[in-house]
Amino acid sequence: MLTWWHDLKYSFTSLMRRPALTATSVLSLAIGLGGALAIFAAANAVLFRPLPFSAPDGLVSVEAMVQRDTLEARAFSVPDFLDYRDGVSSVIPLLSAWNPTTTTLRSGGPGLRVSGEMVSSNYFELLGVSPILGGTLPSRERTDDAPALMIGEGIWERQFARDPDVIGRTVLVDEEPFVIVGVLPASFGGISDVAETWMPFAPPLIPENRWDNRGSRWALALGRLADGVSVETADAAMKSIAMRLSLDYPGTNANYTARVRPLRDTLYGDVRGQLILLLAGVGVVLFMTCVNVANLLVARLSARQYEFAVRASLGATRRRLVSLAAADGLVLALSGALVGTPLTSWLVRVLRRLNPAALPAFAEPSVTGPVVAAGVVLTLA
Repeated sequence: MLTWWHDLKYSFTSLMRRPALTATSVLSLAIGLGGALAIFAAANAVLFRPLPFSAPDGLVSVEAMVQRDTLEARAFSVPDFLDYRDGVSSVIPLLSAWNPTTTTLRSGGPGLRVSGEMVSSNYFELLGVSPILGGTLPSRERTDDAPALMIGEGIWERQFARDPDVIGRTVLVDEEPFVIVGVLPASFGGISDVAETWMPFAPPLIPENRWDNRGSRWALALGRLADGVSVETADAAMKSIAMRLSLDYPGTNANYTARVRPLRDTLYGDVRGQLILLLAGVGVVLFMTCVNVANLLVARLSARQYEFAVRASLGATRRRLVSLAAADGLVLALSGALVGTPLTSWLVRVLRRLNPAALPAFAEPSVTGPVVAAGVVLTLA
């Protein structure tokens, strides 16, 4: 260790005497490493970071599909959703309907425009989230009561100053009375990732002409697979029910089928493939940068032939000379990482602001220790 420390100090001092070579190498590595790490941070968030829900590998998206010129994804009608929910209960025991909403929430003051979701009562159990105050939506709504409403912790803090007596309070949603029954943690924004209110997917909030109309397709669905059940098995079960519905209701379901796929695939779509290609591209750029810096080091070694000859004549072994040469690369790589990490942070902030793929907030890239370590180790190699 003392020998290595001596080599590093000697290499650093020697490189400082050649500022042009050192600055060129460090800046090249910093730019190559900064760009590569920014893309790797984005790829890490989408490809490797688990979804922020309980047991995310078991979550699936369930979609209606219609045959046009191509097979296109569609939403479910409520009658279709109920038939699917009952028919696949053995393979998807938790199947929940949901739909994004935008409403105006009013509680004794100016109205607040908020994003929300209309969800089945098992939605929170499916995603594994529990309220930090109160309970969840009831499984059945009594038509003579004001509908239940759940709010996010952010609204609880902004509108109600974290009042623990908010449970049971009546508020107006689009000028209709709702009763707050629970508060969900700020880390939870639903599948839409922007929701701050949740209301029941049930009558009377859904009018009869939409609840009973098999041709009115607007409900989205997600589910959790039973233990040991594969996506392919659940998909086959959904297609079997779709076939039966197309025979029973040819007027509305003749060209319709259904599919099941992992929720991650639905949320991220084609972005995963694009990120892999982009990651490969910046990997090539980083590799070429390292090759160029290696060429500069080779040229530097040529100028050190006399020094190495003197060391060899004094008894330095081949291993000792290789160690001295490698110290230059180590100093430059670490310096490039030191300069490149702030550049990575800036590029990641730019990616967050632009968000070209419209990714949810839980898939935002971030500069973490493993991301930086992976880039530095790769550059050192």
